[in-house]
Amino acid sequence: MFIFSVTKSQSKKLLIIFVALILAVIISVGIFICLKTKSETAEYDGIRYSTSAHSEYEIQKFPQQFGLKVKDKPNYVKNIIIPEHFNACYEDYNALQKLVGLDLEKYKGRECQLYNYSLTEYKNDESVSVNLIVCGQKIIGGDISEDLYDGFMLSFSGKKA
Repeated sequence: MFIFSVTKSQSKKLLIIFVALILAVIISVGIFICLKTKSETAEYDGIRYSTSAHSEYEIQKFPQQFGLKVKDKPNYVKNIIIPEHFNACYEDYNALQKLVGLDLEKYKGRECQLYNYSLTEYKNDESVSVNLIVCGQKIIGGDISEDLYDGFMLSFSGKKA
């Protein structure tokens, strides 16, 4: 058996240390949650939206934040690699991302997934889809595009770069 005794002055010191440790843990958890939440959002024109992609459900619901409705299942999902060096085409594509507060620069060289969903209602046009680029558990980019050879490509907000 082990017996540990503490004097009154020592118990006050131990209590203060214990309370300080508890406060430090609470503050650390709070900071972690704030940083994690902030990292899973983006902003454009004063509008903050979620980029969280922890599940297929979150990925499929992402376009709704921009007033877009997609079919329940993606047309396809494929692995892509964001190039380490952007050519003019990728620079233009990244300019499209920046219109809605996203930036592919941070993901150069990373393997990601491209989700393609058909839009169910887009200005009476049935040949329009939305592409979502997912890296880790975050949507990092994408576009609205017409499924034609000379079709349009827009940011999630519907603007051209």
